Amino acid sequence: MAAIETERKKPVFAHGGHMYRFDRGSADDGKFWRCLVDGCNGRIKTDANDVFIEFRNTSHTHQPDPDGVAVNGIVTTMRRRAEREATSIGDIYRQETAALASHPSTAAVMPSFVEVSAKVFVCMM
Repeated sequence: MAAIETERKKPVFAHGGHMYRFDRGSADDGKFWRCLVDGCNGRIKTDANDVFIEFRNTSHTHQPDPDGVAVNGIVTTMRRRAEREATSIGDIYRQETAALASHPSTAAVMPSFVEVSAKVFVCMM
């Protein structure tokens, strides 16, 4: 599982270009996850260690967004670094986005520094 969180620091499970939020636990210590997109019926199940087990409902109302998943992972990393390091938000942004030069489709959907810094600054308070 990619270490992704929502802005409210809730866990997100990424699989197949879709992102899922925790829905509920299962009787066998597994977890049920539902798609993050409002109105989407996509559901999956993982084991207790967040290893994908099965699709519960594959009828997503939208296309997969692997670039969006990658961007959310980068932004989550930036938030975590800003919380524990004394490095400036600008330096963190430059360091984390430097690798995007080899991924132009992901770089195209990466939020600007101003958008990211506002989200990162809020989590530092």
